[in-house]
Amino acid sequence: MIVTLGDPQQLAAARIKRRAAPGDHCPALNEDRRSTNLASGLAFYLVEPADAVALAIGMVGPPSAGVPGSELDIDGDGFRDTFDHCATAEGVRFFVLGNPAGATSELWSGYYYLGYDVQADCPDGD
Repeated sequence: MIVTLGDPQQLAAARIKRRAAPGDHCPALNEDRRSTNLASGLAFYLVEPADAVALAIGMVGPPSAGVPGSELDIDGDGFRDTFDHCATAEGVRFFVLGNPAGATSELWSGYYYLGYDVQADCPDGD
């Protein structure tokens, strides 16, 4: 499953084809940024969404964890979780925020190094 980062956020079906390798059409593994992106210990995968998607966060889990069009509550606490991203000086930070009892907490975050400078818009400290 993937969560689109547009407005509104939606859960959509996707298929993992395989783990990406250098030479695949995977921007994270382009020569100018490969070593930095792999140094974090992340793995990158080729994914086929059912519909065209500009930007999304992928999730792997049992089918009951996400049905297209369902509520986005990955931690099962009864509150809708927020999937988002922001730009740092040289990359993109992706994150998922939970909302237990009205207090926001980070459930997950990831970073993608772009290999060039961009206008940062992440909140201070990110």
